[in-house]
Amino acid sequence: MRPLMMDFGNDKNVLNISNQYMFGNDLMICPVYQYKARKREVYFPEGAGWYNLYDGKFIAGGQKQTVEAPYERMPIYVAAGSVLPIGKIVQNTSQAQNDLTIFIYAGKNGTFSLYEDENLNYNYEKGKYSTIDFNYNDKSKTLSISDRNGSFNGMTKVRNFRIVLVNQKDSHGIDQTEKTSKLVHYVGKKIGIKL
Repeated sequence: MRPLMMDFGNDKNVLNISNQYMFGNDLMICPVYQYKARKREVYFPEGAGWYNLYDGKFIAGGQKQTVEAPYERMPIYVAAGSVLPIGKIVQNTSQAQNDLTIFIYAGKNGTFSLYEDENLNYNYEKGKYSTIDFNYNDKSKTLSISDRNGSFNGMTKVRNFRIVLVNQKDSHGIDQTEKTSKLVHYVGKKIGIKL
């Protein structure tokens, strides 16, 4: 978690914003901080396009908007160029995440590295983990998934990735993936996907 000015230092409008923050490189979190508020004003920093996490609608950077903030959902926005994996809800780390939905937010090139280990011990310190790199090229609208690097006991060798491209014409939120996704069967070897 970090203030917006660390990522958008060229935008003077973010210097005094204390009620929004970045979570990682891709998510802008906008908590509701007023009692019973169901809307709030959000500033969208320059230098990025922003997609609503829940419905995928695009908002250009460099502007303020009043956004919906229903009781059950905090306003969250995803920067263009993000590669965001979403898994099902689990109760603990021993539950496998064999199927993931990978959201690709168009507008810039993007990368993501999927890290996995045994979840229960410190064997990752001994090199017992794996990574899978995702690279999105916005110009060619292609996603490259790398060879899996590394291994660990109990590792899932075969994965299903449901790929969803979110862009300004086709807005899809995290709850709307059934008809909009491309299913990729991944066996640990490099693969390219045209979106």
